[in-house]
Amino acid sequence: MTATSDCDHREGVAKDVTVTASDDDEDDNDSGSVDSCEAYINFESIRNARSMLEESISFSWPGIYDDDDDDYDDYDDYDEEKEWEDDDIGEEDVQCEDIDDADGGGTTMIKSATATTTTGGKRNERRRTPRKIVLSTLLEEYDLAPLFDGATWAGTRLWAAAIRAVQYLSGRLPPPIIPVTYNNMTSTTSFTNASKWEGTGEYDAIDIVRMMTSSSSSRTTTKSTSVLELGCGLGVPGMILHLLGCDVVLTDQSDILSQLEKNVASNFPERRSSSHRRINATSSSSMTMTTPHENDGGVDIHDDIDIDIDIDNDESRLRRSILQRGRIGRRRRRRRRHDDATIRAMPLSWSRDGAMRLLEDLDRTDIGFDIVLNCDCVYEPLYGKSWHLLNETIDELLRINPSCLVVSSMERRVADGIDDFIDEMRKMTNVGGVEKVWYEEGRQIEIYVTRGR
Repeated sequence: MTATSDCDHREGVAKDVTVTASDDDEDDNDSGSVDSCEAYINFESIRNARSMLEESISFSWPGIYDDDDDDYDDYDDYDEEKEWEDDDIGEEDVQCEDIDDADGGGTTMIKSATATTTTGGKRNERRRTPRKIVLSTLLEEYDLAPLFDGATWAGTRLWAAAIRAVQYLSGRLPPPIIPVTYNNMTSTTSFTNASKWEGTGEYDAIDIVRMMTSSSSSRTTTKSTSVLELGCGLGVPGMILHLLGCDVVLTDQSDILSQLEKNVASNFPERRSSSHRRINATSSSSMTMTTPHENDGGVDIHDDIDIDIDIDNDESRLRRSILQRGRIGRRRRRRRRHDDATIRAMPLSWSRDGAMRLLEDLDRTDIGFDIVLNCDCVYEPLYGKSWHLLNETIDELLRINPSCLVVSSMERRVADGIDDFIDEMRKMTNVGGVEKVWYEEGRQIEIYVTRGR
């Protein structure tokens, strides 16, 4: 579940109705000095100046910028010495612009950022505009009450576990701080390279995929990684994964679908058609990724990008695909990273029948999804024992695609029911294994990965 901030919630005042993220004292407790979730995604809570009710939220993901900011359309002309990388950011000066709204209130929006880096002893400055996602938290455009006001406030909070899940899938978390066991193998360092994290702020998540894959996958490498988010709320994690190049289906109860659809349409108006993308496996050690873009005449053309990376034909492509689209796109062709990916919102009531109806509507009854994501969907004081139905849904999806990677990211709370949820999941018919791959002591966040038989 997603939206206003659980990490560092601040109440606005009439003079300043936009609440922006900043680092807080909790950062000192973060493993590997991971930035606070709020600050990491440049979170903003935008409130009505008169009523002080939240009207919308906004966020961005590090390294993703507006399309018109990319100066390197042709890789042949690309000069890596002139390009500054996300990991090399030295300073960031955010400039703000005051925007008056119709009722005389006002909001403060981040306009742009100047990044300063040092390359070859020289300081380079380039101005980029982050690709910002703005999500309404109102039922309708002119409604006064937030969509999840009162007892159902959970739907409009940005849970730290949701951001950690995306960081995990995109390789932006440090190595796990607990031993991870899979297929009777236990390790804390063999499948990650801690030195990579120390130097770059990222680690090679491909190694985890190798360790977790126990059998040959029958799935091809001709499509984008497909992601299904369960209980998505406002859909923040799924939208971020879409920006990283995934085909995403956001699901939740039908009574909130209208708002979810509007937010998808307003932020991704061109992303809901079929994908053009082609990925052709060329050998066990490389692949060619073909991505579309428009030339000056508006004709759809393609460029081939050779990716020199160790890939075995029988390996899962799930997290590897996200890393390829994210890192390679960031370094070489930021503008084209997600041009071909799709995103849509669909209703889903958790159950086996509900899962099958969804797959039928999407024409996925024979392939299912590559990744199934659920974030903070288990908390008995708020959701009761609905986790029984969540497990049934997951089990049915694993029946369709045993190679599916199910990622469950949750924050521990009193009487949360998570232990019962995990215990039952391990006993489900189509579940082959459930493993804890991340634990964060400060915020009590746990990430579990589930695979089929």
